[in-house]
Amino acid sequence: ITSALSPLEVAILRFLAINAPGPVSRLELHRDVWGLKGDPRGRGIDHTIKRLRKKIEVNPSKPRFLKTVRGVGYALILPAQRPQFDRIVGRQAETARLCEWLDGGERRVHVHGPPGAGKSVLVRLLADQWATRPLVIDCDAHGSVGEVLLSVAAALGVRELRGAERIGALLAWHEIDLLVLDGLRVFLPLDEWAKTVPVVTTSRAPDEGRCLVLGGLDTPDAIAFFRRRISQVTGEPDRTDEAVL
Repeated sequence: ITSALSPLEVAILRFLAINAPGPVSRLELHRDVWGLKGDPRGRGIDHTIKRLRKKIEVNPSKPRFLKTVRGVGYALILPAQRPQFDRIVGRQAETARLCEWLDGGERRVHVHGPPGAGKSVLVRLLADQWATRPLVIDCDAHGSVGEVLLSVAAALGVRELRGAERIGALLAWHEIDLLVLDGLRVFLPLDEWAKTVPVVTTSRAPDEGRCLVLGGLDTPDAIAFFRRRISQVTGEPDRTDEAVL
């Protein structure tokens, strides 16, 4: 929220939240929020919604929360509960930063670090819990642009692809809200795709976009990580001495 809300704006958000995620008609707003009778006339409701979007949306022209439902009215899309990432050890700060970037409207995010740093686990869990309709592509075995494009197209149900420019349209048509390219090793027109959907990539080297660097775990986190892995293998709580770990 960029500035203080008026009592009327608070009332609108409260009414929409009570009815979320379902849409609310202009007639219902006119009657239950404005307290007026009859059919709403003029553009007063629409102008108020427009002002409200400027206060609560990162990009008011492409609202993420306060949506227009054509032919009906408006709906408030409440953000999902932020991921807890309880399957990742020692990455609380990094995962929180990814959420902040995406929530803030960042369109290109890149995660890089050495092998075994947890890049793939991190972004896959992010896709699972942050996005509603994510698309995750394993690019590690793809050594060419064509292979990556075919993999993305196949995931979107397209067997033949006539150029990379169609990917953006396909992502929009399928309502994908997060594209993850894990282990990307080739150059792609990601800036164009990011106009349609936020794109998260991983690799062992830096790349364009907001970069998150994953290094080694601190000693306490490393011990916790190994204990968890041992327990996963043995099926029993690990009691190995810390000096051995």
